Amino acid sequence: MMPKTKPFLADEHLRLYKTERKAYHALTDHQGGVLPQILATVDLDITPTDSDLGSTQQRAFEPFKVKGLLLQYIDDFNLWDIAHRCPRSQ
Repeated sequence: MMPKTKPFLADEHLRLYKTERKAYHALTDHQGGVLPQILATVDLDITPTDSDLGSTQQRAFEPFKVKGLLLQYIDDFNLWDIAHRCPRSQ
């Protein structure tokens, strides 16, 4: 098995973020009910200040961008416990 490199992980993170964002967009009518509501999208720039990249390159360099979704907190059971909390279908 090939070790996962940082560029691979950055690409994978971006792919998963885009997929989750699309899923929440498609399920907009269910947000705030059975699904948490999206409160905001997050785009955090963690480019090192001592980077050799110019300012234009830094803004476009995706591995230094952390993207995410800020979701509503729903006070209920954790999804890890779903097998114990939901009845099995017959």
